[in-house]
Amino acid sequence: MRTFLVLFLFSSSLIAQTKGIVVDENKLPIPYVNIWVEGENIGTTSEEDGTFVIDSNDGNKNLIFSILGFEKKTIKLSQAKEVVLQSITNELNEIV
Repeated sequence: MRTFLVLFLFSSSLIAQTKGIVVDENKLPIPYVNIWVEGENIGTTSEEDGTFVIDSNDGNKNLIFSILGFEKKTIKLSQAKEVVLQSITNELNEIV
């Protein structure tokens, strides 16, 4: 019984949380951005204030940020404290 408890506590400590914020080029928060770990089935979305929290056990993995109206961006998980997305509004006008 003790072995199971120790292994459970050890394995749960291997998963780290990365917290950050997604903003536009004017430093305004972007809500509801799709965020996922490249090559894994782990994802989340940014909150209304642009903040996000994502779990991953590998800081060397890439995070992908995607939302309509902004360029898709891929960065290292360890560098995702403040993510700036560039708008592509000129392309949206052509579609409409």
